[in-house]
Amino acid sequence: MCVHVSFVSSHVMDVSLVGQLAIQVSQEDVPAGQTVHSSVHFAVPPGFRVHNDSVAAALLTLVGKTCTTVSFNFPVSQHCADILSAYYGLAEIASIDPSLEPRQPGRFLGLNFSGGLDSVAVWVVLRELLGEEIKVIHADYGPFYVREQRATSGYHKDVDCATDIRTQGFDEQGRFLAAAPLLFADDADLGSVTHGNPYFHYPPLHIESSVDGTPPRFLEHDAVFAAGGLAELHLIRGLMTWSTLTMLVASAPERVEAALYASARPGTVKHAIKALALRDTFERLGQPLPEALRRWTPPRQLPAFGERLDVDTWALYFLRTRGRAFVDTFVRGLDRLDLSQLDELSYDFFFRYNSSLLQVIPEPLRRRFTSVLHSFDIYPYRERDWRDLDRYRSFLLANQRAG
Repeated sequence: MCVHVSFVSSHVMDVSLVGQLAIQVSQEDVPAGQTVHSSVHFAVPPGFRVHNDSVAAALLTLVGKTCTTVSFNFPVSQHCADILSAYYGLAEIASIDPSLEPRQPGRFLGLNFSGGLDSVAVWVVLRELLGEEIKVIHADYGPFYVREQRATSGYHKDVDCATDIRTQGFDEQGRFLAAAPLLFADDADLGSVTHGNPYFHYPPLHIESSVDGTPPRFLEHDAVFAAGGLAELHLIRGLMTWSTLTMLVASAPERVEAALYASARPGTVKHAIKALALRDTFERLGQPLPEALRRWTPPRQLPAFGERLDVDTWALYFLRTRGRAFVDTFVRGLDRLDLSQLDELSYDFFFRYNSSLLQVIPEPLRRRFTSVLHSFDIYPYRERDWRDLDRYRSFLLANQRAG
């Protein structure tokens, strides 16, 4: 863990002349007497403009909570400094200009868009089912992620920013996916940002029970956007993947193949699980399988149960619907589990929504989104669903493997 990180950003000059925002990062470990210098870049269009608060908020997503003090070559507002200090646990931010007005929210909702299944499902819901005017924000992370760039080529992208933050290793500590929406908040006139994050996301922190109406802990991470003058919209946080895929497959099956391609490479665990999930959804809805789903590629290395929540949830679902031999093709370690604890669960909650989590969606969007869910026969949890969910999540957490 470093003690101090300093950022030098070229946005203080007219970066649109060179078409690139350059960032110098120095991470200093004073006790060890070591300083690591790095640089990252973001492509920007002519006339690019950005508020200092947005830049500061974006840059801290690259290092997360690894440092105790931070300095920028530009001042930030007191409002921004207070949010960043509280969220990242910073002892000092330099520099702060008390007279600087915080960045003010814009008019539009931005969708952080990878072209994968979850973000495409949200695109379909917002654009085609709700008729919302949104700004599509995409980051091109380089050659290793070319599948995302190809899959998104058929969509209008209001922002398509090439950046090397992932190839430079700045995708491991913080919410780096927030960097592009923050940096382009003014260019795209954003007031809020949403994404394809469903119920089981960032485990195990975000699968706490919400039956008592306690605000979910994932709201703590809204500070990453709030520091740069953006609200975070958690549109599908109250849904399991079964529901998001139901809406996508029923409404836009022609978009599925490219979205699966963008989500993960064949042979990976992620691709195998998503392909199985899609096949199940197409079959449940009585729709013909796309060519890409007719042959299934198992993962090259089978994960153990307890390593990944997405694998675990689908393993338990398919154990109930397809049997042990089927599940053994993509996960190992079921023999060490006491599965009798789940015998009385109905699993109906997989296909329903968590009404407590939908409360974080502001009106009137929440009411309109709820109507869309009901049109797909996706309804709120009943009393039994809450009980089953609590037992289910307790089982998953008890069987998580350390590390």
